Amino acid sequence: MDGMTVLKQLRADEWGKNAKVIILTNLDANDRILQGVVDDHPSYYMVKSNTKPEMVLEHIKDVIEE
Repeated sequence: MDGMTVLKQLRADEWGKNAKVIILTNLDANDRILQGVVDDHPSYYMVKSNTKPEMVLEHIKDVIEE
C-alpha cells in the first residue's frame, strides 16, 4: 500500500480526520498525488530529492508545536 492510500484511509477514520501527517516521498507530484494532497490535507508534502534533512526537522517541529 502506498502512502497516499494510507493517508486516504487514515482520513476516513474518526481519529485520523485531524491527525497531523507529513508526507516525504521520492515521487514527483503527479495528478493523483496532488489530488490526494488537496483532498486529504497533509501538514506537509515534501519530495526527498528537493528537501534537506534540516527542512524535514523544521517541519516536524512546526507540526508538533501546532
